[in-house]
Amino acid sequence: MNSKLIIFIVISAIHLIAHLMAFQWLVFITKPLLMPILLWYFSEGLTFGKLTLIQKRMITALTLAWIGDIINLYSHINHWIFTAGIIIFLAMQVMYIIICFYLIRFKQIKQLYLIFCTLVFIAYGSVLLWLLLPHLDEMTIPVLIYASALTLTGIASALTKDQLPRKVFYCLLTGTLLYIITDSLDAINNFRASFPYAAFWIALTYLSAQMMITIAVKKIKTN
Repeated sequence: MNSKLIIFIVISAIHLIAHLMAFQWLVFITKPLLMPILLWYFSEGLTFGKLTLIQKRMITALTLAWIGDIINLYSHINHWIFTAGIIIFLAMQVMYIIICFYLIRFKQIKQLYLIFCTLVFIAYGSVLLWLLLPHLDEMTIPVLIYASALTLTGIASALTKDQLPRKVFYCLLTGTLLYIITDSLDAINNFRASFPYAAFWIALTYLSAQMMITIAVKKIKTN
């Protein structure tokens, strides 16, 4: 395994333990380190004057994730900081959507598979919103926009099936699904009802998702 990924996994483990032990001071130390390490891993071997569109978007996505992570450390202070975090992660999702749509060749996708993927992710997004909407109040519109982007991210990821090697596709799709789980847990915890060890499970799925997506995108060979 790449040494940078090992460093990421070790610091992620420390971060997760910090959540379990409620060592908030340690969470504040480890969280800002995580996305820069993934960015360091992803950037290895790249020539910055010759980056592809996918590489540029991935670097932007990881940078936005890093900014969002820092903002989320202070999201409890007020509503505006929390909303700023949503906007940053929405922008990150847009980068992932652009990456996937750059790869998709719609003429090669079987219509039944396209319909199936679309319906599955829309159904999931609809159920999640049905659970959340009575509790959103002034956050209704931001969450609707974010949930729509999350649904589109899932659909776009699934539609890269015929454009990527099987292992790369499954790595990307698994990362995307984990990210959807992350945001679902986060939304339920924030807007509907908190649950035990929420911060741990949200961090675990989030870090796993970002790592898998980064690994997958790094393996994509395209101009």
